[in-house]
Amino acid sequence: MFDGRLLLNANAVRYTEQSDRLFPEEVLLDRNGTYDTPDFVGSFDATYRRNDVTLRYGFTFLDASSGTYEYFATSRLDGSVDQATVQDLKDTYILEVPAYFLHNASVQFTVDDLMQLTVGVRNIFDTEPPRISAAVTTIGNAPLSSLFDYQGRTFFVNSTFSF
Repeated sequence: MFDGRLLLNANAVRYTEQSDRLFPEEVLLDRNGTYDTPDFVGSFDATYRRNDVTLRYGFTFLDASSGTYEYFATSRLDGSVDQATVQDLKDTYILEVPAYFLHNASVQFTVDDLMQLTVGVRNIFDTEPPRISAAVTTIGNAPLSSLFDYQGRTFFVNSTFSF
C-alpha cells in the first residue's frame, strides 16, 4: 500500500463467566461485567512501514459495567439478590462505569540500521479512568484494575543503538 507495508491486528475477548467463592459451602458468584471485571475487552493496532519510517496507531476498549449493584447484594450462601440492598447501593454509591477507550500512537525512525528512534504518546485524548465511590476500594475513587490508565496522557522517546 502506497509503496509500504500495512499490518492490522485485532484482539477481542468475551467472557461468559468469571465466578468466585471463598468457602466450599458458598455458591459460585459470577462477577462478570462488574466494574472491575468487564465481560468484553478488545484492542486494535495498525502499523504502516515505509522505508525507514514506521507509523503505529492502536486503541484498547473495555466494555461498560453492569450488574455491580446486584453482585454486592447477592447472598453468598444461597445466591439470592436482595432488591432492597440493590436500591440502597444505587442510592448511596456509584458502582457502574461507562465504556472506556484508550488511544496510543507512535512514529519510529531507523537510521542506517545503526539506530532506531521511537517517539509516541499514550492516552492521546487524556481519557481519565472512570470513577466509582471511594468507599468501595482502599485507594480512592478509581476502580482497582490494571485495565485503566491512571497516569493520563504521557509522551515517550525510546532509542536503540547497534554497534
